[in-house]
Amino acid sequence: STIAGTRSCAVTLPQPAAIAAEVGSSVNLSCEFRPGTERVSEKNLYWYMPGPQEDSEWFVFPHVATEIPNNICKNCVWRTNQNNDTDMSLTIADVRLLYTGTYVCHMSVRVNGKKKTVSGNGTYLLVHRSLDTSINVTTNSILCRSEVQEVENVSLIWDYEGGRMENLTYHRALKSSYEISSELHIGKIECRDRENVTAICILQYMGNTLTNRSIEFPCPGRGMTSQPVFLYVMLLVSSLLILLLVILVFCVRKRRRRRRSEESDIVYTNIENNK
Repeated sequence: STIAGTRSCAVTLPQPAAIAAEVGSSVNLSCEFRPGTERVSEKNLYWYMPGPQEDSEWFVFPHVATEIPNNICKNCVWRTNQNNDTDMSLTIADVRLLYTGTYVCHMSVRVNGKKKTVSGNGTYLLVHRSLDTSINVTTNSILCRSEVQEVENVSLIWDYEGGRMENLTYHRALKSSYEISSELHIGKIECRDRENVTAICILQYMGNTLTNRSIEFPCPGRGMTSQPVFLYVMLLVSSLLILLLVILVFCVRKRRRRRRSEESDIVYTNIENNK
């Protein structure tokens, strides 16, 4: 269906630009009804996702459109606060990666006796799997990972002592999703005489911070970064000891063989002399 004749009026529907939600959680799409100084009556609330064609859309409230491509659960969508005249927010339960997209709050109202329509600017919902942070001792780095439906305008940023770094890499996880990751080498971080430091992995969409996760790790040279060097030194020392042991065993066996040979020669000589 198409929303035709949308016109501006004093009524506004503010919406946040973007929000994030983890897979399986419930999300609240905020929308506030502001009538201004107008006398408003006959309020009707709708929510829709913009369709592929201009001036086309897929409704998700009050009814989920049957042709909607992301298969939103029809029983998982409801108005957040039915008893509040200004709260037009929408709740979507058990979100999936496919639910990622823009959701627009839309109302048809009667202002001073005239029927008008008004829409919010839309909220981009980024559904993602939980941010996972880990330490890689081998590469002397920390890693942040997640999975999203789309990667356009999506960023993973490391915020740490001494700076910020954006280093997003991604690849196809399934047919319609991406695994995203960002790696930060520990050597970039300033410790300032501390045993441990903290770095924060931030998930952003178009510059808007949506969620984050922190990780604490030993300072460079005080634990994690010294472990690989220690292991290499121990491995080298062990190798040298094994080599020395092999050489020693070889020398001992060679000496024994030489002694036996000399003893055999003496016996043989004595026998010859006795003849």
